Amino acid sequence: MDRNRECDPGICDHCLYIGDGDFICDLHGVGPEETVFVLEDWMRTEHYLQCKNEGRNT
Repeated sequence: MDRNRECDPGICDHCLYIGDGDFICDLHGVGPEETVFVLEDWMRTEHYLQCKNEGRNT
């Protein structure tokens, strides 16, 4: 079943707000050098909804 997804901590357990309008996805990367920002300064990045683009069912 496909459900609506958003990079929003209230909707997705993998989205984390880290402050100053920045959100990361904890599905990718382990260390700071591999951090994937899905929103920066409240703006969507190229990685926004990457889980949907990669066909993940999270």
